Amino acid sequence: MGNMKPSLQSSLNAKILGSGERTLILSNGFGSNQAIWQYILPHLLQNHRVVVYDMVGCGHVDPKLYDEEIYSSLEAFSDDLLSLLEELGVQNCVFLGHSMSGMIGCFAAIKRPEIFQSLILLGASPRYLNSEGYEGGFERSELESLFKSMESDYTAWTETFAPYVLGSEDPILVRGFNDSLKSMKPEIAVSILKTVFLSDYRDILPKLKVPCVLIQTREDRAVPMFVAEYLKRELGGKASLEVLDVEGHVPHVTAPSLLISALDTVLPHAYGEAEALVL
Repeated sequence: MGNMKPSLQSSLNAKILGSGERTLILSNGFGSNQAIWQYILPHLLQNHRVVVYDMVGCGHVDPKLYDEEIYSSLEAFSDDLLSLLEELGVQNCVFLGHSMSGMIGCFAAIKRPEIFQSLILLGASPRYLNSEGYEGGFERSELESLFKSMESDYTAWTETFAPYVLGSEDPILVRGFNDSLKSMKPEIAVSILKTVFLSDYRDILPKLKVPCVLIQTREDRAVPMFVAEYLKRELGGKASLEVLDVEGHVPHVTAPSLLISALDTVLPHAYGEAEALVL
């Protein structure tokens, strides 16, 4: 018994907060951890039971759990999510995934659609590379340069990347995100960002049957508006798009009140889509 494997809840620092009848899962993007939700969490806890956790590779999770081969696809992160929800006894929820967690949620909902009433995809993208007829936001040469910068001086890279992605120069906000980035092991950060930026998950979109709400900022340096409109088009009638009139990739940090207002509008519908499934 002394060699018992720790629970996933323990390994991923998962917490169930609040006591509402509706369960909301919050899943963060690259370089951050569950603390990224701190500006909107108090509001969400007024009406929801909220699950927060850290993904493998995050600076707060034992780096020994990260295996570059296993986590070479976001599908592996979705398997962790499904295992965690099973461990926590979550059978019905709305999933709010930021950035890379958007596709993680899609993979999970394709595998176990009965668990997810709706997905809320915040700044999500199925492909970050530009290609013919598709504006993902980056040329391959740009990404190769970015990876080289990370590998040569990770600390210096985070100092530049944090304000770039946030779309803000606010020193407190930038420092918070920068500290989160720096808490990651550089080699793990490089590996995960390659998995994210070099992926192409456009082919999974037709398999998704769960209703989706896309939330996109007006100007996002990581995910252009083209991507949000592409997702809405590819997901068809089961997707709606909400555009926040603000810049930046992380509105839950830089414009929390704006995001809260949008969530207050879309969450009742997100739960109502599958009201009959609630026991």
